[in-house]
Amino acid sequence: MPLPFPPLSVRTGLGAAALALTLSGAGVAQDAAMTMEEVEQAYLSGDRASAREGILTFAEAGDATAQYRLGFMLATGEGGPFDRQGAIDWLEKAVAQDHGAAALLLARVYLSGSPEEPDYIRAGELLQAIAGPDVPEAAYLLAQLLQTGRAGEADPVRGFELMQIAAEAGHLGAQFGLARLYANGTGVAQDDAQAMRWLFQSADAGWAPAQMTLYEGYNSGDGFPQDQAKALEWLRKAAEAGYGAAEHVLGSNYLLGEGGVEEDALRGVAYLVRAAEKGIAEAQSNLGYAYYTGKGVGQDDVKALEWFREAADQGLARAAAAAAQMYEAGRGAEADVERAVWYFRIADAGGNPYAGARLGRLIVSGDYTAEDQPELAPSWVAQAADAGAEGAVDWLDARASEGDDMAHYLLAALYHESETVGTDPEKAVRHMRIAAEAGIVPAQLSMGLFYSEGYGVEQDLVQAHVWTNIAAANGSDAAAEKRDAFAALMTPDEIAKAQEDAASWLDDDR
Repeated sequence: MPLPFPPLSVRTGLGAAALALTLSGAGVAQDAAMTMEEVEQAYLSGDRASAREGILTFAEAGDATAQYRLGFMLATGEGGPFDRQGAIDWLEKAVAQDHGAAALLLARVYLSGSPEEPDYIRAGELLQAIAGPDVPEAAYLLAQLLQTGRAGEADPVRGFELMQIAAEAGHLGAQFGLARLYANGTGVAQDDAQAMRWLFQSADAGWAPAQMTLYEGYNSGDGFPQDQAKALEWLRKAAEAGYGAAEHVLGSNYLLGEGGVEEDALRGVAYLVRAAEKGIAEAQSNLGYAYYTGKGVGQDDVKALEWFREAADQGLARAAAAAAQMYEAGRGAEADVERAVWYFRIADAGGNPYAGARLGRLIVSGDYTAEDQPELAPSWVAQAADAGAEGAVDWLDARASEGDDMAHYLLAALYHESETVGTDPEKAVRHMRIAAEAGIVPAQLSMGLFYSEGYGVEQDLVQAHVWTNIAAANGSDAAAEKRDAFAALMTPDEIAKAQEDAASWLDDDR
């Protein structure tokens, strides 16, 4: 949270050498276009541009508080463009005059690292100089750096000490942080009683992340007696405090009538809007669902697509899949296969179980060539085949006949496992052998399992050992475990024969 623009009455300096602001003393321009009171009045009245222009004269004259104020405005983009480097330059000047508030703000700027990388080392130096009970925020931030080791060597014990100092000084975030340190035994002996004490103290004082933690504990029963009423009470408090994660959960619960609340779609949407506008991807996706279905709002495909895209652009797989399907169907926008593919690929990369099959369908239909990711095309088409897409098996057969070893492996897997395609042991073994002999390690392991089970071949532990040994030599830990299990059932002569055959195959392969 950024520091507030300090009022004129506050001569902010958190060290003994703090520089008091004077309007007529040495170092302040006598012919300034604006007095400091006028600068402050412009800021408070909302004329940030005039305030920013006016404060520059005092900053250039060497006034530390003016330099701090100007750094604040540059760092926040108030009254003009955001200028991180300019903020750093002016704040460093103020810090050189022992301006403690500038040191704290400068540390925050260095920690933010946007658009450049964070400078944890310099932030740590600044915080070290001012951290203590009088500046609990600095102690809290430095404690976090020491816990993670980002500013140098990690020091969990000192990190705990600083977190405790900040917590005892009333810093709510530090109280929550101290609860976590006690709970995990980080820098201090693990102590559940102390963890609970500080957790409740922070939550009771209004720290939303602590309130959300209590909701999660009471809701799941993890470390707490499961109590939906208490869970809901803490969730409401966190949501009313404006905590986005809580607004998302409470809004979703109202939308669907879950989590101990009766369905109230209008209230649910209201909470979801608040969370979505804070950038919570899950809330954006659920808001897209509300507009898509007309639940709690007027049905609106255009707004549904907008919210799905907002969430998808943050990498949320289910939102990406929804956006892709809308583009494919021409809902909320003109049909656009290229955009549909883009979002299906985001969804697939995020683990959506259906996106790959939809991509496979588009490949089989000729609407998508996957030229930029040809190695993934067979897998997508195999997923489409398993989902029942017409022509998908034929596409894989054609690729296999052209020498695509992965297509052979995927066909083997389909013929072995897919009820949609139809199991066929003979075809499964034929394709799996080709893939295994081509060096595809999962196929080699599968051949070993086929021989051990007698699936599509006569049961043969020697051959099972051979193929799992080959796969193990190619880096499969699972194959090594199976090979050793098979060896326990074999005679020494059988093991020797299997090892000889595997060695011969590996030598030939090299």
